[in-house]
Amino acid sequence: MATEIEAPVQVTEPDPSSQIYKATYSGVPVWEFRVRSVAVMRRKTDSWLNATQILKVAEFDKPHRTRILEREVQKGEHEKVQGGYGKYQGTWVPYQTGVDLAERYHVKELLQPIIEFQPSLESPPLAPKHVTAASNKPRKPREPKEPKPIKPRLPKKPKKLEPQAETEIMSVDTDHETADIASVVSSNASISPIFSSLSASPAPVESSNDLSESDETHTVSAVLKQKRKRKQADTGGRANKVAKTTQQYSNTIEYGSLLLTYFTTNSDSIPEFILHPPSDFDANIIIDQQGHTALHWAAAMANFEMASLLVKAGADPDRGNVHGETALMRSVMFPYNYENRCFHDIVQLLIRTIGNLDIHDQTVLHHIAIYATTKGRIGPSRYYMEVVLATLAQHPNDEYRRTIINKQNDAGDTALNISARCANKRLVKLLVDAGGDPQIRNAMEKNAEDYILELDHDLKFRAEQNRVQNQSYNNNTENHVNSTPSTPVVAPAGPSRVEFLLQDTNTILQDFKDLYVNQIQVKDKELSVFQAQLASNSEDLEKTNRMIEGLRERTRTLPMRKERVNDLINLVKDKIESQRNRRLENLVSEEKSKIGPIGDANQDRVKELTQQLESLKIERLQLLNTLIEIKKTPDTNLSPYKRVISMFSGMPSPQQPSYP
Repeated sequence: MATEIEAPVQVTEPDPSSQIYKATYSGVPVWEFRVRSVAVMRRKTDSWLNATQILKVAEFDKPHRTRILEREVQKGEHEKVQGGYGKYQGTWVPYQTGVDLAERYHVKELLQPIIEFQPSLESPPLAPKHVTAASNKPRKPREPKEPKPIKPRLPKKPKKLEPQAETEIMSVDTDHETADIASVVSSNASISPIFSSLSASPAPVESSNDLSESDETHTVSAVLKQKRKRKQADTGGRANKVAKTTQQYSNTIEYGSLLLTYFTTNSDSIPEFILHPPSDFDANIIIDQQGHTALHWAAAMANFEMASLLVKAGADPDRGNVHGETALMRSVMFPYNYENRCFHDIVQLLIRTIGNLDIHDQTVLHHIAIYATTKGRIGPSRYYMEVVLATLAQHPNDEYRRTIINKQNDAGDTALNISARCANKRLVKLLVDAGGDPQIRNAMEKNAEDYILELDHDLKFRAEQNRVQNQSYNNNTENHVNSTPSTPVVAPAGPSRVEFLLQDTNTILQDFKDLYVNQIQVKDKELSVFQAQLASNSEDLEKTNRMIEGLRERTRTLPMRKERVNDLINLVKDKIESQRNRRLENLVSEEKSKIGPIGDANQDRVKELTQQLESLKIERLQLLNTLIEIKKTPDTNLSPYKRVISMFSGMPSPQQPSYP
């Protein structure tokens, strides 16, 4: 019976400019919208949005996204998803929080389709499939191991199938992909016999007809023969497609096997397809069961030339293995870069991943600290730490450097905590000098200082035990000598093992003491500076408060004084205007009496003079207002104007109010 191949369903992708898809990741149904090569998701059940994906659309790099999530997003209501399907991972936030985040970083217009999407009776299409490496989080973290030589298994010879089985296989629709490249290569499996049998079209089997049959039989046979020919033609086309797909899978498996063989045999000859990559070569193919790419192997084995060629061929330095470990992280888990002194070149090649995290939220610094716990790895770990910290020190952003150095993993430990817990004083000093914070506490509420104090206590306890044992031994020896005076006692030729232990203990304690004394002195100096600044600021604040209180007291009487001034101004204006009007009327009356009766011939002249008089009155009033405004200004140079106003009013000018 022939084996059937079940082809996965492929969905044709519509225009992505505003297309909403539906999908289910890790059992959670979502709406999905793709923009800037990022799949942005919104959960169907509660409309929560993926904040990590929104920040990717805003084109922030991974360290920047991490800082924004920690400082702005994760302080409020959120849900952090790690493990499961890769595209679904990230920090999920309520709908309005996600919308505010998109608006804050100016991507709300780009995400308008997914934000304003309203489900209807017409269901959106399924989201397009993407081939991704598995990222399931292991239940128990494994200690890093050095790569062991693995002998790749060669493809098995395909089994010969019966013609009937071959015909049945060829009838299967093979327009879609039938296997995952990553799973085939990572398992080091050989090419399936079924795929081998599809590489060539089987010869069609035709049944012979009996010449003695009737014409009707001949007609039926002719029809069946034509159907068979059409079916053979269709089968041939499908076979060509299957053969092409099979060839691609075969090439991928062959590349993976050759790369694995190259690394496990320590070959000096770089494969030709790396030096001149063909069109069907993918530099990111997985070549072992742990999800490592060739770049992981090259970085771990200190093969800088190979790593450079792989990056040039398109290898992604951000690609992680099944534990999320990048090539840079793998490079510090083995001593080869230390032995070849090429780690600086590897770091410069992979420098953009220096802030990347694995599935346990660990940076390359965490991995160096963990690697140092292995016996005999103090030298390499110190070398790796010096190179990475020196590279970080060249970054212009001090906050970025401290964020990476003080990053906590999922257990709350920083690289400094791990180094202090393992009593690696060299790494502790390097990290503290680079900006490591010894006050950060892990999930067990312990920080680096706590671990150092515990170590100090243990060392003192052991030293005391050794002292007591040594004293007891000396007392027993003395008693034995006193009881048997005839037996000579031979003194030891050199210092005892206890003395050596005491010397080592004292050296370690003295180093830690010197380190903390220096830190305390630095902190005391900083504290003195801050206290001086605080005293100066307090004095300035007190002076400012006194000044504010004086101004506040003045402002209490200011409205009343303003009102009084306005009343006086209006009174002056009224008196001046009334006096001037009376004098003018008297003057006009005197002039009329001198002239005598005015005839009709002079009426026009009288009207003209009357209009001029009214115009002069208006002009005089404007000048009076101007003089009053000038008088209101508290200036010592206004004495002449005061005198002029007195002359106009015929009375002393009002006293200018004095202000305290």
